[in-house]
Amino acid sequence: MSNRRGSPSAREARVVPPTPTGIDMHGVEDEIGFALRLAQLAVFKDVIETLSPFGLRPSDFSALRVISANPGLKQQDIGRELGIKGPNLVGMVEELRKKKLIVRKTVPGDRRSYALTLTPAGRELLDQAEDAHRGHQARIREAMGDNDPNQFLACLHSLTRLNSEPGA
Repeated sequence: MSNRRGSPSAREARVVPPTPTGIDMHGVEDEIGFALRLAQLAVFKDVIETLSPFGLRPSDFSALRVISANPGLKQQDIGRELGIKGPNLVGMVEELRKKKLIVRKTVPGDRRSYALTLTPAGRELLDQAEDAHRGHQARIREAMGDNDPNQFLACLHSLTRLNSEPGA
Protein backbone atom coordinates (compact mmCIF):
# COMPACT_ATOMS: atom_id res chain seq x y z
CA MET A 1 0.00 0.00 0.00
CA SER A 2 1.39 3.38 -0.93
CA ASN A 3 2.15 5.81 1.83
CA ARG A 4 1.48 9.24 0.32
CA ARG A 5 1.49 11.26 3.53
CA GLY A 6 4.23 9.70 5.64
CA SER A 7 3.69 7.28 8.49
CA PRO A 8 1.24 5.92 9.51
CA SER A 9 -0.59 5.17 6.29
CA ALA A 10 -3.44 7.49 5.28
CA ARG A 11 -6.01 4.78 5.97
CA GLU A 12 -4.64 4.07 9.49
CA ALA A 13 -4.39 7.77 10.39
CA ARG A 14 -7.88 8.68 9.17
CA VAL A 15 -9.58 10.81 11.82
CA VAL A 16 -12.90 11.26 10.02
CA PRO A 17 -14.87 8.82 7.87
CA PRO A 18 -14.88 9.17 4.08
CA THR A 19 -17.05 11.92 2.65
CA PRO A 20 -20.75 11.09 2.14
CA THR A 21 -20.08 11.02 -1.60
CA GLY A 22 -17.30 8.45 -1.16
CA ILE A 23 -14.74 10.77 -2.78
CA ASP A 24 -11.18 10.08 -1.65
CA MET A 25 -9.99 13.45 -0.32
CA HIS A 26 -6.37 12.25 -0.26
CA GLY A 27 -6.02 13.25 3.39
CA VAL A 28 -7.25 16.82 2.96
CA GLU A 29 -10.12 16.12 5.37
CA ASP A 30 -7.58 15.28 8.10
CA GLU A 31 -5.69 18.57 7.82
CA ILE A 32 -6.21 21.08 10.59
CA GLY A 33 -6.50 24.07 8.26
CA PHE A 34 -9.17 22.42 6.12
CA ALA A 35 -11.19 21.31 9.16
CA LEU A 36 -10.88 24.81 10.67
CA ARG A 37 -12.15 26.35 7.45
CA LEU A 38 -15.20 24.07 7.34
CA ALA A 39 -15.88 24.72 11.03
CA GLN A 40 -15.49 28.47 10.48
CA LEU A 41 -18.03 28.36 7.65
CA ALA A 42 -20.54 26.49 9.82
CA VAL A 43 -20.05 28.75 12.84
CA PHE A 44 -20.23 31.94 10.76
CA LYS A 45 -23.39 30.77 9.01
CA ASP A 46 -25.02 30.36 12.41
CA VAL A 47 -23.73 33.64 13.87
CA ILE A 48 -24.77 35.58 10.75
CA GLU A 49 -28.27 34.12 11.03
CA THR A 50 -28.27 34.94 14.76
CA LEU A 51 -27.23 38.58 14.34
CA SER A 52 -29.03 39.48 11.11
CA PRO A 53 -32.37 40.27 12.85
CA PHE A 54 -30.47 43.05 14.65
CA GLY A 55 -28.94 44.41 11.45
CA LEU A 56 -25.48 43.41 12.65
CA ARG A 57 -22.64 41.51 11.07
CA PRO A 58 -20.21 39.52 13.23
CA SER A 59 -17.61 42.30 12.95
CA ASP A 60 -20.17 44.93 13.99
CA PHE A 61 -21.18 42.83 16.99
CA SER A 62 -17.57 42.31 18.06
CA ALA A 63 -16.80 46.01 17.71
CA LEU A 64 -19.87 46.98 19.75
CA ARG A 65 -18.83 44.56 22.49
CA VAL A 66 -15.30 45.98 22.63
CA ILE A 67 -16.59 49.57 22.58
CA SER A 68 -19.05 48.71 25.36
CA ALA A 69 -16.27 47.28 27.53
CA ASN A 70 -13.86 50.13 26.72
CA PRO A 71 -15.77 53.41 26.27
CA GLY A 72 -13.59 56.04 24.65
CA LEU A 73 -11.17 53.54 23.13
CA LYS A 74 -9.50 54.80 19.97
CA GLN A 75 -10.92 53.54 16.71
CA GLN A 76 -7.55 52.22 15.50
CA ASP A 77 -7.04 50.29 18.75
CA ILE A 78 -10.35 48.49 18.21
CA GLY A 79 -9.35 47.65 14.65
CA ARG A 80 -5.97 46.33 15.74
CA GLU A 81 -7.42 44.12 18.49
CA LEU A 82 -10.17 42.72 16.23
CA GLY A 83 -7.92 42.33 13.19
CA ILE A 84 -9.98 44.74 11.06
CA LYS A 85 -7.97 46.62 8.44
CA GLY A 86 -8.15 50.42 8.31
CA PRO A 87 -10.43 50.98 5.30
CA ASN A 88 -12.86 48.29 6.48
CA LEU A 89 -12.85 49.72 10.00
CA VAL A 90 -13.61 53.24 8.75
CA GLY A 91 -16.60 51.96 6.77
CA MET A 92 -17.87 49.86 9.66
CA VAL A 93 -17.56 52.73 12.17
CA GLU A 94 -19.35 55.06 9.78
CA GLU A 95 -22.23 52.56 9.37
CA LEU A 96 -22.53 52.11 13.15
CA ARG A 97 -22.51 55.89 13.56
CA LYS A 98 -25.21 56.38 10.91
CA LYS A 99 -27.35 53.78 12.69
CA LYS A 100 -26.86 55.89 15.85
CA LEU A 101 -25.29 52.95 17.72
CA ILE A 102 -22.02 54.72 18.51
CA VAL A 103 -20.67 58.23 18.81
CA ARG A 104 -17.26 59.18 17.53
CA LYS A 105 -15.37 62.03 19.17
CA THR A 106 -12.00 63.50 18.33
CA VAL A 107 -9.33 62.54 20.86
CA PRO A 108 -8.01 65.64 22.65
CA GLY A 109 -4.50 66.40 21.45
CA ASP A 110 -4.83 64.08 18.41
CA ARG A 111 -7.22 65.45 15.80
CA ARG A 112 -6.69 62.39 13.58
CA SER A 113 -7.85 59.86 16.18
CA TYR A 114 -11.39 59.12 17.22
CA ALA A 115 -12.68 57.75 20.52
CA LEU A 116 -15.79 55.57 20.28
CA THR A 117 -18.61 55.06 22.76
CA LEU A 118 -22.00 53.38 22.58
CA THR A 119 -25.18 55.42 22.43
CA PRO A 120 -28.15 54.37 24.56
CA ALA A 121 -29.65 52.83 21.40
CA GLY A 122 -26.37 50.98 20.80
CA ARG A 123 -26.38 49.66 24.37
CA GLU A 124 -29.98 48.44 24.00
CA LEU A 125 -29.32 46.75 20.66
CA LEU A 126 -26.13 45.17 21.97
CA ASP A 127 -27.97 43.78 25.00
CA GLN A 128 -30.56 42.17 22.71
CA ALA A 129 -27.92 40.83 20.33
CA GLU A 130 -25.90 39.40 23.24
CA ASP A 131 -28.99 37.50 24.43
CA ALA A 132 -29.36 35.96 20.96
CA HIS A 133 -25.60 35.35 20.76
CA ARG A 134 -25.75 33.23 23.92
CA GLY A 135 -28.02 30.87 21.95
CA HIS A 136 -25.40 30.76 19.19
CA GLN A 137 -22.71 29.90 21.74
CA ALA A 138 -24.92 27.15 23.18
CA ARG A 139 -25.37 25.64 19.70
CA ILE A 140 -21.60 25.58 19.20
CA ARG A 141 -21.04 23.89 22.55
CA GLU A 142 -23.77 21.36 21.77
CA ALA A 143 -22.16 20.60 18.40
CA MET A 144 -18.83 20.03 20.18
CA GLY A 145 -20.35 17.18 22.15
CA ASP A 146 -18.10 15.92 24.92
CA ASN A 147 -15.08 17.90 23.69
CA ASP A 148 -13.80 20.51 26.13
CA PRO A 149 -14.54 23.99 24.73
CA ASN A 150 -11.86 25.59 26.93
CA GLN A 151 -9.21 23.22 25.59
CA PHE A 152 -10.40 23.90 22.04
CA LEU A 153 -10.18 27.67 22.63
CA ALA A 154 -6.67 27.27 24.03
CA CYS A 155 -5.65 25.42 20.85
CA LEU A 156 -7.19 28.13 18.66
CA HIS A 157 -5.42 30.88 20.60
CA SER A 158 -2.15 28.99 20.13
CA LEU A 159 -2.76 28.89 16.38
CA THR A 160 -3.31 32.66 16.25
CA ARG A 161 0.35 33.08 17.19
CA LEU A 162 1.23 31.88 13.69
CA ASN A 163 -0.04 35.27 12.51
CA SER A 164 2.41 37.15 14.72
CA GLU A 165 5.51 35.07 14.05
CA PRO A 166 8.25 36.40 11.76
CA GLY A 167 7.45 35.72 8.13
CA ALA A 168 3.70 35.53 8.77
